[in-house]
Amino acid sequence: MIARSLDQQTAGAIWNRIRAGQRNVLVRSIYAPEARILFDEISARSQSDHDLSQSIFRYLTDFERIIKEADTRDASGRTAQSHLVSETGRVYLFLAHAVGRIR
Repeated sequence: MIARSLDQQTAGAIWNRIRAGQRNVLVRSIYAPEARILFDEISARSQSDHDLSQSIFRYLTDFERIIKEADTRDASGRTAQSHLVSETGRVYLFLAHAVGRIR
């Protein structure tokens, strides 16, 4: 469900803006209504559930490491872009937005 909350084209556009240094590019309204409910649940629950918060933190940190390594290995940025719009990248965007790591 989380990966389907953003399509690849939207995720790609968001990533391009983030990587260009733009801030406040993520808004709750980009998600479909059912995904907004999940967004709200994860946002609230991550504040009160330490285990969930830690799991999300690990996921986000691991994904950021993967992107950094991809950028190091492939100067063209194609590998990183591929990761960013993948299901894993779309989950990252959703979770990072839900917990306030990126906006």
